[in-house]
This record gives sequence, C-alpha cells and structure tokens, in this order.
Amino acid sequence: MVTPKFDVTKGNKDWHGAEAILRERIRRSLEGIFHRYGYDPIDTPITEYQEVIAFKGGGEIQKEVFRLKDQGGRDLALRFDQTVPLARFIATHQDIVFPFKRSVIGPVFRDGPTQPEQGRYRQFTQCDVDVLGIGEMTAEAELLALAHDAFRELGLGAVEVKINDRKLLEGVLDYSGVPTSSRIKTIVTLDKMDKIGLEDVRNSLYTLTLSDQERGISNETLSLINRLAQESGIVHALEQARPNIISEIGVKGLDSLIRISENQSELGSAISSIADFKTRGELLLTPQQADKLVAVAGFTGDNEETYKFLSSLVTSEVGLQGLKEMRQVLDYSKAMGFEFVNLSPSLARGLDYYTGPTMEVYLKDKGIIKSAILAGGRFDNMVGEFRGGEKIPAVGFSFGLERLVTIISSQERQLARTNTQLYLVPIGTVDQCLRIAHELRNEGINVDMQMQPDRKMGKSIAYALAKGIPYVGVVGDMELADNTINVKELATRKEERVPLPALKNYMNRTNEL
Repeated sequence: MVTPKFDVTKGNKDWHGAEAILRERIRRSLEGIFHRYGYDPIDTPITEYQEVIAFKGGGEIQKEVFRLKDQGGRDLALRFDQTVPLARFIATHQDIVFPFKRSVIGPVFRDGPTQPEQGRYRQFTQCDVDVLGIGEMTAEAELLALAHDAFRELGLGAVEVKINDRKLLEGVLDYSGVPTSSRIKTIVTLDKMDKIGLEDVRNSLYTLTLSDQERGISNETLSLINRLAQESGIVHALEQARPNIISEIGVKGLDSLIRISENQSELGSAISSIADFKTRGELLLTPQQADKLVAVAGFTGDNEETYKFLSSLVTSEVGLQGLKEMRQVLDYSKAMGFEFVNLSPSLARGLDYYTGPTMEVYLKDKGIIKSAILAGGRFDNMVGEFRGGEKIPAVGFSFGLERLVTIISSQERQLARTNTQLYLVPIGTVDQCLRIAHELRNEGINVDMQMQPDRKMGKSIAYALAKGIPYVGVVGDMELADNTINVKELATRKEERVPLPALKNYMNRTNEL
C-alpha cells in the first residue's frame, strides 16, 4: 500500500510558530488603526455566486478565479478580492447609511502564478479599508494618513507611495491615440511596469495583439454562420455575423474569413476552412502610439515637474478632470507633510473597475520585496451598478498581510515564537498551581503550565527554551508558604523569588531593560 503524501496544496503555505504570531501581531495593529479612523468591520463569506464575481471582476482576473459547485448544482466561486464582495454586500443590505466606512481582514484566492519569496500565494489575506458615499478627494487624503500611521506603527521603514488617476491615464491614452478597443489590454500591459521594467513594457506594447494565443471563432459563432449561409450564402452570412466575429478575432480576422470564403466554391469546404482558421488578431497599437505611451510612462521628475509635464500633453475633458483630482491629492499630501507621495505616470492598476485616483506603496529598499505592499484606488461606478445604477462613489485600498510578514521577518532579528510569557512548573503543588495560573491569566499574563507532575525540572526548562517562553516559574511548598514564585529568566539565567502580587510589574520591568 502506497503511503499518501500529506503536502500543503500547491501555491499555499502553513503558517505556524514565529510567523503565525507575527501575522496576528500585524492583524491587531491594523485593526487598531482601522478602528481609530472610524472604519467598522464587516465579514462576508469566502464564496460568492459566479455571476457576482463575473459582474465587475475584470477580464484578466477571471482567468485566476477558483470555481466550484455546491451540492445543489449552483455555480460558486471563491472571492478573488474584498472589493467585489463589498459591492454585493451593499446591494444585499439596502439599509446601509452613507458615508459608509468599512474594514475587513480575511482570505482571498487566486489560481495564478505564485512568488513565495515575495509573499505571494494562491490563498492570501487582504486587509482592506473602503469609504463609500464620498466623492471628494478628502477620502483619498484620509486614506494616505491611515497608511502613513500603519507604516509607522509596523516599523516598515522608508516607503514610497505612487499615485495616478484612471481619468488622467485615459487622457494620456487619448494623447497617444490609443483606440478605445485597445485600452484594456494596454492598461494591463502598463500595469506590469514594476515587474518587467520600461523596456520590456515597450516591447510588449509593440507586439500587443487581441489575443495572447492563436484563436479561432467560437462554436456558437460558427453555428450561426453555417445557419445563415444555408439561407443567403457564405459571404452574406459573414457580414450578418460581423459583430460576433470581430469581438472574437478582430476586423482583420473577419477580412481573412471573407477572403477564405471567396476562394471556396462549396459551402462545406468554406465552413471547414473557417472552422480551421486561427489568428492572434491584429496589432492593437502602432509603433508611434506605443512610443508616445512609453515616453510618458518613463518620465521622471518631482511632483511639480511631473504635473507640469502631464498638463502640457493632456487636453481631453476626462484627462483634465484627472489632472484636477491629482492636484487636490498632491495639495492635501503636502499639507500633511507627506513627502513620500509621488505622482507616477506609469502607474496603471490593471483591474478595470477603477475610475479615479489609484495608489501603490513600495518599500524603498527593493532588496526586501519588490512588489507593492499596499494598493487600491477609486471605483465610483462598481458599487452603484450592483444597486441598479445608483450613484455611490467609493475609494479604498488593501494591505497584503503575507507581504507585510515577509518584510517584518527580514527586518527584525528575533521574532517571538510564542505568546506565552510564563511557564509554571509545580513541585508537588498541582492543585494550587492551577489556581495560581488562573489568577495570573486574569491579571493579563499569558501563562502555560507543566501538566505532567512527574516530569523532571530539566525537561521542563528545555521545553520552555524550545518554545521560546522567556520565564519559568517554580511553585513548591516554600513558594506557597510565602505567596511567591521562583522566577527564572531563561535568557539571562537570572533567578529571583517574586511575590505573586508584584509578578506582573516584575515581568514588565525586566522586559523593558
């Protein structure tokens, strides 16, 4: 019989020991900051109906969605972020009062590539804050202040906040002459800037096509063409099915099918050739359009120089609105003394529900982690669309818990391996030691206790050392008689009899030394 392998699932990780304790410490810190800023917690299921996830999920992200069926045959999916479930929550609960500020810390799931060394797994924890019902840029300013406090409290070191605006990005695309039909794939390519660099983005834009792989028309469209051709001929059928064909293989793909059909005398042969046709589609950008985009994305300067540069290029109405929003955010940042906020023309968040300012936060020390440790932006349309087109402005961002663990683990030389502060060892006093442990826990001391009365003292101390418990407290008849504990500080080998009422102060004092 083959012994089964009980490995963790591919792309995931078990968290335990020092890392698990660090995760809890980060969660508590973030929750405290979220509450300080008036964000109330909500919690939604990890599963949503597939139509919810697909409603405003973005084409690229749909490839990474975990899909499943329940026992009733309903199509479900694991949430890939916390934003779409928020929109569904608002649609479900019509009694919500706006402005609505929510926080959530919970797992999300993406069936995509992983980078464990960068804190990227298939199951990961997003720590989100969002403000709904406020269209003014004051919401962005408050979020920047919250992020600043979080970085300081977590001790992350020097950071850089990159900001841009989806409206401003649309203005840049207008300036560059990028067709509307090419914009989603163009933005997704620009979004890879921090991962692959400017030159690789340039090369990707030069070769950007409708599809990443060769594809043909769908079976549904082929059946439609066949049916129409039976009635009015193949060329007329292709013209009638024009919208379907263009959406699947592009205008040049349609032209190729027309040429194929004109060279086939028999309908059956024409349909067969059309079924076999494959293409990646035409190039989405001209070299001139790609060069204009790269020139903007690669611009470097301080905030005022960058703003002036963009103002000289952007002339469309939507782009000018984006410039106005960026001006407000930059002015608010300056008023709060946030010199780490930088206007970045290359920032292009890939999800298609963003409508205004977007932001990403990076460590200045890229040797620790290269990816963003916080990201988000404004999504004014999505939440309202879940409520039948109601206008509900919204903005928020998300901390990646796993990436924060990666950063802090690399910065702190010695992480706590346990939450236990004191390990009590009874010497023939189990009943009284149980009472003492209970009393100390009620005083706020994290206490564990030796529960095997016959265990040798050496083994008890070795256990405490292995667990990383800083103090061992011995309770024998002598200690009971004078209401003390014989405390051993394992790091220094210091030993002292401490009165029970003074134990908490003693431990706090020695920890501060």
